[in-house]
Amino acid sequence: TADSETSDFSPSGFRDGSNQSQIVYVELLRHSNQPLGLVLEGGTDQDMPVQVALLRPGGVADKSGALQIGDHILSINGTVTDRLTNFEASSLLENAGNVVNLELAFDAPPEDVTKLDDGMELKTASITLPYEETNGCGFVISGGRLEGRPITVSHVKPGSIPYKKGVLRAGDRILQINGHDMRNASQTSFTNLLKECSVSFVLQIEFDQTLHEGLEETNGPLMVELQKPHGASLGISLSGDRLAGEPIWISNVREAGIADR
Repeated sequence: TADSETSDFSPSGFRDGSNQSQIVYVELLRHSNQPLGLVLEGGTDQDMPVQVALLRPGGVADKSGALQIGDHILSINGTVTDRLTNFEASSLLENAGNVVNLELAFDAPPEDVTKLDDGMELKTASITLPYEETNGCGFVISGGRLEGRPITVSHVKPGSIPYKKGVLRAGDRILQINGHDMRNASQTSFTNLLKECSVSFVLQIEFDQTLHEGLEETNGPLMVELQKPHGASLGISLSGDRLAGEPIWISNVREAGIADR
């Protein structure tokens, strides 16, 4: 029987906002009560909150990409864990059935306080890219929740669609994929969502852009220099119908493309 004395820890602090943590809800699906591959520590008998102690590689919990070691488990299928012993919480998890709903809390990474260089501003854009199972998405990511920083494009493969369109660059931060928020997500979560795409996917990205102050008041011709990698497009379309002697107009600028940036 668990000691009824109140312990020093207070998982309820995650709910009332006294702790600087993020609360998420995760659903794990398994077949015929297969092991989740999730080991717990903590409980009233250990004077610490119930939390993830181990994720077995290749297990259901590990493949979900939604859990990390140290995540606090606030409830299991609606049963709050703050008054459970470690044995009780572990037994509840083991016998939770084939659909396991977890309420998790984890320390949220600090808000992005990156100081932009003078003359720079942040810009967001939505881009649509094709997905091919054989060739993948054409870029490599780094960062994520485990590293405590945003999921970031670290490399764009030359010759890939993102490279040819010029819509992704190393350093771009990925905020969403197909409407799923990636700001506190792991790389595994992003990869799993990407694999669910059959034809294409939509990314919301954030990048640094040069701030051109005073251009609104500028009159007359303006010389603009664009740096274009070999094989990439500028991302601009020119007007096709014009009379002799009329100027050539830019009819479209591709969002997040070279010209847009």
